[in-house]
Amino acid sequence: MAKKYLIIAIRGWTNRGDSLLFGRSGGEIPQETIDALCADMPEYDLWVPRLNLPMFCMETPENISKEIFSQVDSYLKTRPELISITLLGYSVGSLLARRIFCMAHGYSPLGELSRPVTPWAHKVHRLTMLAGITRGWEFSTASPDHVRFFFTNTVWDCQIHRLSQGNR
Repeated sequence: MAKKYLIIAIRGWTNRGDSLLFGRSGGEIPQETIDALCADMPEYDLWVPRLNLPMFCMETPENISKEIFSQVDSYLKTRPELISITLLGYSVGSLLARRIFCMAHGYSPLGELSRPVTPWAHKVHRLTMLAGITRGWEFSTASPDHVRFFFTNTVWDCQIHRLSQGNR
């Protein structure tokens, strides 16, 4: 029998194996987190949209959000039995999850109601952010030196800040 509850987990930026991570894990949701969710919430299905977010990805966050939204919309058309959806964002995935939520409710990047609400928007009962970026993002002393060196004032730095703060 199909489960009626779904967690859509949206991962963070970088891929395991990106050269500047020097063998450390990337923005994938940690397996321990996935295992804990599945063990503690057996009544939920867990679905992770496919994303390729390498360290030097030059795609805008808005375009990545559109890609995720399309995947989510297609997937949810196959799951009419769902009664509750939780959007789970990990790291930069928290910004993307928030944008997916807004897109589902018909909002443009400028915060204007520009299209109809999706049939599944009312089923989203929770937006959860793990290690979320909630007030923009800047490189700080908390970022590793080699990352700050390569990414200060790059397209992604500007785009992430713009997405999180809105287009002003």
